[in-house]
Amino acid sequence: MDPTNHLYAACASNELPTDAACLRAFFFDRCTDWQSLLGLYKGIPIIERQTFKDHRESIRRAAAAGGVEVLRCIARIYEGPTTTSSGYWRWFQAHRRQLEALATPSQCPSAGSVVRLDGLGAALELNGAIGRVTGPAEEDGRLPVRLRSPAEAVASRPAGVRVRPANLTELPAGAAAAVQLFGTRMYPACTTAFGCRADEDEAGGRGGGGGSSSSGSGGGLLPAGWQRCEVPALLGLPLALLQLAPEASSCSPPGHNESMAVLLLIDTVSGFAPAKVQLQGLGPVLVARTDGRDFTAGEMWQLHDYNHHLMDCWPEFTDARRRRALTPDAFRAFTRSRAS
Repeated sequence: MDPTNHLYAACASNELPTDAACLRAFFFDRCTDWQSLLGLYKGIPIIERQTFKDHRESIRRAAAAGGVEVLRCIARIYEGPTTTSSGYWRWFQAHRRQLEALATPSQCPSAGSVVRLDGLGAALELNGAIGRVTGPAEEDGRLPVRLRSPAEAVASRPAGVRVRPANLTELPAGAAAAVQLFGTRMYPACTTAFGCRADEDEAGGRGGGGGSSSSGSGGGLLPAGWQRCEVPALLGLPLALLQLAPEASSCSPPGHNESMAVLLLIDTVSGFAPAKVQLQGLGPVLVARTDGRDFTAGEMWQLHDYNHHLMDCWPEFTDARRRRALTPDAFRAFTRSRAS
């Protein structure tokens, strides 16, 4: 299916699309308010049924053109007398400038830009890695990129990589890589909530992440809405979680959130997440390091794998075994054993 068909399928299933081209074409990879953006798109089939007009082809052409053309197409569809009262239409109007800014990224990131690699076919292990463009495009159009995280990618490509601009997503200035979770699905994201110390790691020649402890672990007060993740902190990952649509979590059916985000909030002694979280779920969330360093999807998968391991072992834990399991050394040993 093309990106537009993926979008219509997502609207029908009331779930975020998983196709990378669809995520990019319709701004899901850049907009943190997933619920509202998806709600905006879900209104299109409703309008089509009301007006007996199929807009799929016009959306397909707009997606092919890219950028603000998609937003203009959406605006034309919604600007009818029966749809201007929609709550998502009002959200679109209120946030149109921000969406337009997201829709018009640099076509070719300039030297010094921080970028995320995605859509790579020959080096799948580098998808989601973060790096910095170090020079202009070469003769074949590829850009030189020095990787800064995760640590495994940095170690495997110490000289950097050459990447087509189409496989690079530029991050905002001062942003660190983060992860968005929705149910059992994961999407790359970024945030400026905790500043960005990844440049310090880069200058010092050290890859970020990887379960390494750091001096600026962000043990103080968190920005409004963020919740500290206590177990990951003991593992050397100072993480915090932000619910992107708190009002939607109470409407989630049991099991909708599964355990990916819920496991981030388990208690360090009991192994249980708060009762309200277990019952209502969390809805879409943003997860980031509180020390301003990058947190990538690959690192989230490693952590989720270890969290499941902990849940399997928790009923048999003595206090001493639990304390040993909740250490950076134990997490690193587990990750190395899975990689070998």
